Amino acid sequence: MRARGLIGLALLAAAAACAPESPPPEDARGRGEVPAEPRQEPAAVEEIACEDLARTILAVEPVRSSLERKFGAPDSVVASTEPNRHVRGRVDSLFVVHYSGLTASLRKPGGGEDMVDHVTVTESRFLAYPAIGVGVPEDRVIAALGEPTRRTRQSLVYDCGEHIEEPVTFHLADGVVRRIEIAYYLD
Repeated sequence: MRARGLIGLALLAAAAACAPESPPPEDARGRGEVPAEPRQEPAAVEEIACEDLARTILAVEPVRSSLERKFGAPDSVVASTEPNRHVRGRVDSLFVVHYSGLTASLRKPGGGEDMVDHVTVTESRFLAYPAIGVGVPEDRVIAALGEPTRRTRQSLVYDCGEHIEEPVTFHLADGVVRRIEIAYYLD
């Protein structure tokens, strides 16, 4: 008798496991609705230091060698030259490096290293902090970085350097980050 009871219990459990899910309530089916999943609260926003944000927001140092090591060869590079504004007779090389989702403007003084001038980001894969990246609501950026230095309906500007201006601008559309621009100080 005991074996029959165990077999019956096993068959009942198997039948329950194979049974289709219950359909939505009749009133929801009639309106073409499906009951909503239980709402999950968004994860807490990690605070990010605003100080030196221009130097820490990207996943790598914004120079050609670091970008290529991390993201591969760029889609294109536009190169030009101009006289160095500090040393007569010296020529600077200018580069605009294009990736899908990032454009970096760089200057290489004659005999010097790459120096970043400006970066525009439209894909979060280039960021060290994707939680404040493209597609994120502006309130999440503010929760992470604090109140911006300046704000308009279309932008949040964080200029947190102590001695030099290097603003990071989050461009918004409908309250969501669409593009991030980083302006670097070059003398």
